Amino acid sequence: MKLDARQVRFLPSFLPTWRTRTLRLGGRGGSLHVQEPALVLEGELLRFRLIFGIEWLFRRALSEWTTVTVPYARIIRVRRTRAWLVRILLILALIVTWGGMVLLIWLNPSMGMLLGLPVALMTVLFGYILLRVRSTVTVVYRPKSGRRTQVLVWVRRRALRQAFLAALSAHRAAADRFRTAAPASG
Repeated sequence: MKLDARQVRFLPSFLPTWRTRTLRLGGRGGSLHVQEPALVLEGELLRFRLIFGIEWLFRRALSEWTTVTVPYARIIRVRRTRAWLVRILLILALIVTWGGMVLLIWLNPSMGMLLGLPVALMTVLFGYILLRVRSTVTVVYRPKSGRRTQVLVWVRRRALRQAFLAALSAHRAAADRFRTAAPASG
């Protein structure tokens, strides 16, 4: 199964982690291959970080095209993250913010007009976050170095995402059967 750039996108981690390193693949031309021996990720790997995320402005100059091969035996966890809780909380925050604004305007019109700009900025920020938060698949694995590494993948269509997860779990199960059936070498 091959997912090209129109079907899949690699995302940065929303929250920083100290136990797990995030593989920062990006660009518009990346792809993902679910093959029998391993999961293969292709994309532009960001090599340098700058202050305050400025590297996203000129990502291609700081990136190199790479292929990352992840054997199924090294995958620790595959987790599908649904973003419904975050979306519901953001929508509730918008409702509470605008409800408080309307109540404040009703009680004291001059104070409400003073807070209009901050409420509008909060609405734009919440709207941006609502657009950016997506249902992702997180694959956590151990490379040769041994440090836990994660890659976040957004598969655009639901049916394709389910097929991707089914193929990934089938290949992982086959790798586990092979690992338990193989004799332990000294």
